[in-house]
Amino acid sequence: MGQEVETEVPRAAEAGLYTGGDKGRLCALVHAQLVRAQHADAAPGAVQRSRVRAREKEKIKKRLDAVPTRDSGP
Repeated sequence: MGQEVETEVPRAAEAGLYTGGDKGRLCALVHAQLVRAQHADAAPGAVQRSRVRAREKEKIKKRLDAVPTRDSGP
């Protein structure tokens, strides 16, 4: 995770020539590159384990939502 990330930022951005919507597109480009780098750094299977945990949590939540409480009427 300590890997340095190189982005494909155009020289115009470095010179501060981007304005308005161009800045938004530039930010989106840099964000996408950082996300890609983070995924490349992730341990093999880490993303899959995270998805499995999320599904398990969702199943538990559904079961808990099905349990009647005092607040839910007759």
